[in-house]
Amino acid sequence: MSPGSQVDTDAEIDTWIRNSVVTVNHPLGTCAMGRSPDAVLAPDLKVLGVERLRVVDASALPDMPSAHINASVMMLAERASDLIRGRSPLPPANV
Repeated sequence: MSPGSQVDTDAEIDTWIRNSVVTVNHPLGTCAMGRSPDAVLAPDLKVLGVERLRVVDASALPDMPSAHINASVMMLAERASDLIRGRSPLPPANV
C-alpha cells in the first residue's frame, strides 16, 4: 500500500522514508530504575553513586507502560513526592 508502486528503487524508497516517516515513540528508560546490574536508579529513584539526586521522569521507567505515558509519569511524580517527604504508601483498600 505505502509507498506505492511508483516507489521502486532503493533510492526512491530512502527518499520516501525521509519525507514521510515520523516517530510516535516516547523516549523512556534511558536511566531505568531497578535491581539489575544495568540499573542506574535505586527503587526509590535515587541515582546510584550520587548523593541527593533523584530522577523523576519517563527515563526512570524500566519498560514501556501499556497506559498513556503521561499518566505513568504523573504516578511516578506522586510516588517520588511521597518518598521525598517520607510518607508511607496508602494501605490497600478493603474491597
